[in-house]
Amino acid sequence: MKDLLIAERTRAGLTAARIRGKTLGRPRLLSEKDLRNASSRLDNGAETLSDIAYSFKVSSRTLSRYLKNMKYRNVDIRP
Repeated sequence: MKDLLIAERTRAGLTAARIRGKTLGRPRLLSEKDLRNASSRLDNGAETLSDIAYSFKVSSRTLSRYLKNMKYRNVDIRP
């Protein structure tokens, strides 16, 4: 019974925060500008994905996932 009340209040709080315009969840590590920069550097072929990721202080897996997600969301990340 107590668990249901806690869950209900949590959902109500999250809904109220969304209505107020709060962004929920973990902050993004890379901006759209960073992704355009990384994409163009990768296309140039002078640097590896690991090198570019290191310069942004993220893992190569994180950078790869961000670039893949941008591609599938049909967002133009080219400069």
